[in-house]
Amino acid sequence: MFEDPGYESLWPLTATAPLYLLKVGPYRLYELWGHALGVNEYALFCRRELEGFIDWLLNRVEGRGVEVNPEQLDDDVVAVNAAYLPLPDAAKVVRELMSVAGNVIAHRGGRPLAIRATRTTASSLAEAMRGVLESELLLSMMEAFEDIPVAGRGEVSSIEGLCSHFEELLAAALESLGRGGVVVEEGARVEEHVVLREPAYVGRGVVVEPYSVIEGSSVEGPSRVGGYLSYTLVSAYSTVYVSRLERTVLAGANVIGPYSSSVGGGARALGFAARLMPSSALLGSSAVGVASLVSGLFEGRLEDGSAYEGGRIRRVTRDEAIGALRHQLSQFGRLPSDYELSFIERALGRSRERAER
Repeated sequence: MFEDPGYESLWPLTATAPLYLLKVGPYRLYELWGHALGVNEYALFCRRELEGFIDWLLNRVEGRGVEVNPEQLDDDVVAVNAAYLPLPDAAKVVRELMSVAGNVIAHRGGRPLAIRATRTTASSLAEAMRGVLESELLLSMMEAFEDIPVAGRGEVSSIEGLCSHFEELLAAALESLGRGGVVVEEGARVEEHVVLREPAYVGRGVVVEPYSVIEGSSVEGPSRVGGYLSYTLVSAYSTVYVSRLERTVLAGANVIGPYSSSVGGGARALGFAARLMPSSALLGSSAVGVASLVSGLFEGRLEDGSAYEGGRIRRVTRDEAIGALRHQLSQFGRLPSDYELSFIERALGRSRERAER
């Protein structure tokens, strides 16, 4: 799988990881592609600054043995854009591509969604995909490829587009798992008077507080959640205190304060280590950047390393951001890795650059 410049349209989720690392139910999106295509060998290409983090997470922490930004590819390959979701239409396109002889690019409006390359071309393709597959690099290779326009669902270019497919992706993940439409993993704790409505997934190490409702949602562990979650994805090391979240994606290490909400038309996303303070709300289509926080009612885009407080925006300090991350992760018995600290540093660096313009 590879990234192209379109990853920026899925900010803040893609600020710290390619979309294919997003975990839906028990599987990351790249694994769902594997299930859809019947393959179990992966090579993941990404931005250079994320290479070390992805290798650390997948291979050292999770022990998966996945190649990250390999120097070369030694066999026929099919490469899939990270922004192409493993929905039935997209899976059909890629399966057909796998059966084609020769070099082929399936695209929509010139954006490559899937690439079939023979062994002799695969090495050049690997070089082009390390980092971000830029249009200029792709064009330089186009003479060696047949191009095929594609239609159908699968490509996403916004948080709202991602959320519109979330229920279908979660249902497919649970179907692949084969344990029904509501799955509570061993090691999760669901307290009394909790309602789970399918599709719903509660991962290992998750605590669901009493009187909560979780419908059409996926909670990755370890996390702690309470309140009402509807068509929402909660990534690991997050805490949701008695709140209402609808069509919302949390990138990880997030805090949603008590009596807060994320509701309304559109969809919402919080970047890594972003926080929604008590009795606050995200409205409409909103995105909160890495290490940012919202206190009050907010709608729109809040950049990385920013704090919205009572109608005013200020820069988050380094001590404040790192202190909040350390405190949040300590709730789950760990300290931040150097990679996670670097996410905060880069976010604050972008905040300083904006202030100096």
